[in-house]
Amino acid sequence: MDIRRLRYFLQVAEFGSLNATAEQVNLSQPSLSRQIRLLEEELGVSLFTRRRDGMVLSRDGLELRTRILGPLRQLEMALDDIKSHSSQIGGSVAFGMPSSAIDALASSLAKRAEAFPNMALHIVEGSAGKMLKSLERGEIDIALLNAPPSDTKWRCEIEDLFIEELVLGGAAGSGLSPDQPVSVEELAQLPLILPSPPNHPPPIRTLVDILSGLTGGKCKFPQYADSFQLTKSYVEAGIGYSIFPYSAVLHEAEKGTLVYAPITGHRLTRHVVLGTYPGGQYPRALERVKDMVRAEAVDLAERNPSHIELQF
Repeated sequence: MDIRRLRYFLQVAEFGSLNATAEQVNLSQPSLSRQIRLLEEELGVSLFTRRRDGMVLSRDGLELRTRILGPLRQLEMALDDIKSHSSQIGGSVAFGMPSSAIDALASSLAKRAEAFPNMALHIVEGSAGKMLKSLERGEIDIALLNAPPSDTKWRCEIEDLFIEELVLGGAAGSGLSPDQPVSVEELAQLPLILPSPPNHPPPIRTLVDILSGLTGGKCKFPQYADSFQLTKSYVEAGIGYSIFPYSAVLHEAEKGTLVYAPITGHRLTRHVVLGTYPGGQYPRALERVKDMVRAEAVDLAERNPSHIELQF
């Protein structure tokens, strides 16, 4: 049970309106509505009667509110007490992060880690494949990874985080726009910069198969680039286009050095999971880092609900 959803439920019950509650908790109205819907699905009941003038608690909603008010307050007080012990958490945690996630998550995680002055967070950058190997060898404690195929067994613990849309990225002035989706048929006519075939992640492998079918195997790949930063440099220089995770192009799009467009005809996504090496040296510090990653995933999804979907 997600405690955050229970808090949202109580606030919607208090304000009687999704819009008013969304403003109060600094959350978009669609994101708040989704959290309430997920809570109702988890409980198997309708908690509110939705009317034109607002939200009114149903009979089940009234019972839930009565039963959780006291216990939730006690839980929040207990959590506050435990948080006051944060300075006692120490040790070093090596966090493997793909290059495509560095801009979106690294600095925010480092800021959260400042709450634990005796804990050292060591961020290691590399490809998702390299991070997996390092994690399974115990060279790092935790890593962001692409979800494995269902029949794959990894020597580490896996936790779902989010599913993220992949978008087409191009140089400033290329004409791409978030408001003008590009079809896979149009994509097949563009010069694409992709990883070399042995390093294709599953969604890129799927895309290449689709494009090859559309073009009779005559896709335009002017360059291969196995470095994420090199790929972005090529795209920004106008050498070609590439496929990026949505969160990986936000900073460049805000700066105006790169533009992007959604892809239609075949939705491309990546499923991001959190991998943990069992038997780490500092389990309490590792749990705090996992909490921080979950919080960052929630923030990322709530800021970009159309592109990123939480899986926990």
